[in-house]
Amino acid sequence: MRSSTRTSFCPSVAGSEEEISEYPVSDAQRRLEDYRSHRVYREDSNPARNEVSARSFRCMPHVITECVSTAYDKLNFNALCAAPTLFDWKWQSNVNGFAMFTSQESQEKQRIFHVLVYGTVKNCSVTEMKHTLRAPTDATFNALMTAMFGDRYIHGFVHQSEIIGLKTSNSVQENQDAETLDEKCDVFVRSCRWTRPYFLSRNEEWRYLDFVCDEDLEGQKNGCPGFANLFATVNTEDDGISESGTAPSDKNTAVRKSKPSKLGQRRGIYGGYLVREEENSLRSVRVQFYARCTAEKVRWYRSGEKNKSDVADSVGKSKIHMLQMAQGTTRLPEVIRRRRLGFQIFADINAFKPRNRYCTCCTKRLSMFGSKQKQCNLCGNAICEACSTMDHVQINDIISSIRVCERCLQLVDECDYDSLDGVVHGTPSIEAMLERGTSSASLMVDMLQEAYDNVDDTKKDALMIVIKSMLAFDKQNHSPEEDEALTQRLASLGATAYADNNESESLREVLQNRALVDDLSVEDCGLAFPKSRNYPIDYRNRNSDTKVPAHPVPPNEQERVDLIRKHCFRDFAGDLEELKILCGLAAKEMQCEAGAITILDAQEQHIVVSNKPAFHDVVMPRDQSICSHILMDNPPKPLLVPSTSADIRFKDFENAVKNVIHFYFGYPITSDEGTVVGALCCFDSKTRTVTNSQYSIIKRLADTVSSILTEHAKDANATKAA
Repeated sequence: MRSSTRTSFCPSVAGSEEEISEYPVSDAQRRLEDYRSHRVYREDSNPARNEVSARSFRCMPHVITECVSTAYDKLNFNALCAAPTLFDWKWQSNVNGFAMFTSQESQEKQRIFHVLVYGTVKNCSVTEMKHTLRAPTDATFNALMTAMFGDRYIHGFVHQSEIIGLKTSNSVQENQDAETLDEKCDVFVRSCRWTRPYFLSRNEEWRYLDFVCDEDLEGQKNGCPGFANLFATVNTEDDGISESGTAPSDKNTAVRKSKPSKLGQRRGIYGGYLVREEENSLRSVRVQFYARCTAEKVRWYRSGEKNKSDVADSVGKSKIHMLQMAQGTTRLPEVIRRRRLGFQIFADINAFKPRNRYCTCCTKRLSMFGSKQKQCNLCGNAICEACSTMDHVQINDIISSIRVCERCLQLVDECDYDSLDGVVHGTPSIEAMLERGTSSASLMVDMLQEAYDNVDDTKKDALMIVIKSMLAFDKQNHSPEEDEALTQRLASLGATAYADNNESESLREVLQNRALVDDLSVEDCGLAFPKSRNYPIDYRNRNSDTKVPAHPVPPNEQERVDLIRKHCFRDFAGDLEELKILCGLAAKEMQCEAGAITILDAQEQHIVVSNKPAFHDVVMPRDQSICSHILMDNPPKPLLVPSTSADIRFKDFENAVKNVIHFYFGYPITSDEGTVVGALCCFDSKTRTVTNSQYSIIKRLADTVSSILTEHAKDANATKAA
């Protein structure tokens, strides 16, 4: 038996829900569902006309720059910091740890309304709050606004995003070079629609832009990092705002102005969020929201002049707008919680029955027939009603009510979500490859040619074995003469002691007409537990020193372990150069730091081969193995974990804590009998996406690993029998 080093590794994911009972469907939610299916908008019965008008709002770059500069002059870091001391504030309410204040100024023809909200969000980092408020896509934006404003919000769009340079007074005062005066900031042009504020009024639309600036932009280096998210309404009657899908490239180009909307327009609103890390706190942020609006005084007559872009329509509407935004800020803790729950994979409680007799939170014995016994939608265990709470999660644009136990809520809050920017939920998915002109087979040929050029001459025979094993999966019809000629050419390449300049080109000629990889569409790229998992999270180690749950055990565990020991995969796999080559090819294709081949024994995971020496021939407990979760899927499919630190099952794994394994993608390795014995996995310290082309190539590499292991096992058994 081979000697092994003992350390920790880490691999991955899947999920669903239980009583995920839907909320009573409100009118606003029904409108949101209609919007998602592009059926109807409330203000117009023609869906095509509404979709075009909603999506056509677009600003030219120079207009965006001017609007951002104007908004920044009126409201910047200094103004946000000074806002609590500038006005005569009147306290309104305390909600969720946030205090709300309002103030009003009166001038000759206008009134200026101010609103201020500040409070602390615990168990949250500055980066996570920044990702939450940033909302760069339609999906994340609608999820944020729905959580903050509920039924008042109908739907919205992110029309465009730009990165512009912003000149600050701070940089000018420091006499920096002209090239360094512009600080880069992200700008988003958005529109959103709201239900009518009171009876007989119209539904309203708010077209605005917001931009995010880091606190260092103003030189506020006080040891507490932070950022500002500023916003300002946009006047659609300005030049440079077009109705077409794309903005004109030339500033002087005539553009077709946006048609007047039947909706009420929100105007003259400036505001922003100032977020800083709480002093003397490990994981809390201080949030301050300030906004102001200039509104015309009510007159018995109406002026013939049109409202200016920075003047609101009326006093009453302005108050409603400002208070509505302030109340939404007080819901930020709920928004953060809902977003975090969206990254979890829930349990399909209809697929199994809980086995625990004691509550996983209070350890009280549970009655089999007690009405107070419930089941957690996240871990899947039986719990007391008193140890659980009903929470909300947004899955596929539907807000659902779920039951979550106290222990799971604590684990959810302990996860790290800083790397998940622009992500709505944690359901793993495969993305389409952008470069559609290149097939997966041609990419595989390129990789094999590069490997042939770089591999040592002593390992070329192993590379030839890998290529021949891949060719065995070619299902195209070839004549016996073609197969024989191919075998002879490969044999001649492998027999050459030293490569000449034409050998790699000869290899390309041999392989370019062969289907080494089957191109799979996104729909054909199945994943393990894409929507729900069929096993609970076992907290039986609750009294031990570790927080890591026990590994799941498949129904055929004993049969699977007996087969691994029968074929002795662990004894010879580490000596096969072919497997090392396949690990390197997998890591290169996925652009990951490491690729590995694992064998899953009864209580241990053996990393028999890896392209990284630090992981080669390493043993770890099954409880620390992400690959173990692949065993629970039937039929076996690959497992994708975008972020181990954001998943309550893996966040306490040693290699997840050390950020050695943040991203994981593993494809099952099967025996000749079709039983899963391990996985070909790729992992990295940074999250990344997986395309259908990468999926297709990793599938073929994993199939090749299974084929090589099976052939060597047969040879070993034949030798023993002889």
